[in-house]
Amino acid sequence: MKRYIEIVFDNSGSMGANMANGKSRLENAKTLFKEEIMPDLNFLEDVVAVRTLRNGCDGMSYAKKVHSQNELVQQVDSLIASGGTPLYNTVKDALNACKNQIGVDKIVFVLTDGDDTCGFSQNLNYTEEEMRLVKSLNVILLKYAIEDSKTDNNLEWFAGQIGAKTFSVGASGRTDFSLMRSDLRQGLSNTGFSNGVVSLNARNIPDYRLSWSDLKAKGIRFYQAELLYNERFLSWKPEANEFLDGKQWSELLFLWSLRFGNGLPVEIIRAMLAGLQKPYAFSQSGLYWDFEKTRWIVPEPRPIFRFENPNAMKQDRPNLRVDERLDNNQYDENAYYMVEEEAVANDIGYTMKYKLIDPNEHKEFLFAPDKKKVKKLRKGDIVQFVKPLSRGRKKKGG
Repeated sequence: MKRYIEIVFDNSGSMGANMANGKSRLENAKTLFKEEIMPDLNFLEDVVAVRTLRNGCDGMSYAKKVHSQNELVQQVDSLIASGGTPLYNTVKDALNACKNQIGVDKIVFVLTDGDDTCGFSQNLNYTEEEMRLVKSLNVILLKYAIEDSKTDNNLEWFAGQIGAKTFSVGASGRTDFSLMRSDLRQGLSNTGFSNGVVSLNARNIPDYRLSWSDLKAKGIRFYQAELLYNERFLSWKPEANEFLDGKQWSELLFLWSLRFGNGLPVEIIRAMLAGLQKPYAFSQSGLYWDFEKTRWIVPEPRPIFRFENPNAMKQDRPNLRVDERLDNNQYDENAYYMVEEEAVANDIGYTMKYKLIDPNEHKEFLFAPDKKKVKKLRKGDIVQFVKPLSRGRKKKGG
């Protein structure tokens, strides 16, 4: 189901405090968000908006809609810790934004390290309509790096008033980054943020290698790879002193997501993998296991832009045969192309052009769109080419 997701990201001054690993709460939260929460977002289906806290208790909060992982990373990376925590009113703004979304599952995801600082303790400034609205939404409250029991109690009270599901990450005694990562994965699973579906971020097979220290930084341990091999899931034997090529670590990430990221039992994983061929390294933009239908689903991409096929002849003559009209047609008009960027050398240096990849036929094309027709393509966008429409004959006197 298509989802509208409002992400309320706490950027208050307290998020600038350092944690046990020497990094600020905000920097750790950014890393956790990008590595653990973002993979559960499907930009071919989900509409995602990042909302920062209000500028003061009576100010306005602002939400930025993002259309790709790159845009989301840029938005999150730009956050700076400053100001107070007008939490209740900011969440209220997110609720009202959800009201205008029709025919979608609506989620408000709140990440905060403190309770409200605008004097609303034990008294919500919500209208009756807003209270009815919030009960119809899926609200998830992530209590982040909470050290004070009073703050924790206030957030639990707030969650109870609006019917939010809560979980804690980085609480006292669990500030080690690996523990925060584990708590976050468990919380996302318990609150149903992945919408009842195991989401695996499949990607084009990368052409660079990774060491085990690189994988450790991603949360993947060598002993876990050994276990996956001994359980006859992994198609290659891990060697501690060897680098992993793109296909190897893509397969490891795929299996690790099932076994350790989602914590599924071995028997269920074995049944899920029965219909797939080794090695489990996929080039689709997404692969999902639907528990209700008990099968893998590859979501069909939706074109963001449609361009006239530059190699198809225009249909100005009604009697033009189909084979003549499509002569020398370079682009498959039934295919969707994924956008990548490529630097092309010229006399003055380099020019960035778009490289279009057909994932099914493994074809690549360079494409320079008419700037008047499209403001900007982005890496990861989906495009399609269509035959130019017939212009028809001008009427006399027209």
